[in-house]
Amino acid sequence: MIRGLVHRCTVWTPAGQATDAYGQPAPTSFATAATDVPCRLSLIDADRPLALLRAEQSLGPGDRLTDVQTPAGQSVDPGPFAVLSIERLVGRAGVAFQRCQLQRLISLDQT
Repeated sequence: MIRGLVHRCTVWTPAGQATDAYGQPAPTSFATAATDVPCRLSLIDADRPLALLRAEQSLGPGDRLTDVQTPAGQSVDPGPFAVLSIERLVGRAGVAFQRCQLQRLISLDQT
């Protein structure tokens, strides 16, 4: 376990796509991309939830995070959260983490 990534979560990626009322692509469904992903969820500012994930974890804007738990299996927050933006944090040895700006959603399929 990477020190500091004290939670585990599930990552979902868009599986289907349609066009919304504004002509923009919008996901219609999501598929599980990874489970038991080391992460750290920060809800200090309820309006701006953040998550840290490993640098090598495949993640993109539009993905979803759910089922945040402790390694012992206790629920921290069921989510779902939409990934709004990703910032790669660079340390002495290169990119160490990804910091993700999140948005709390009502359901997994909400865009």
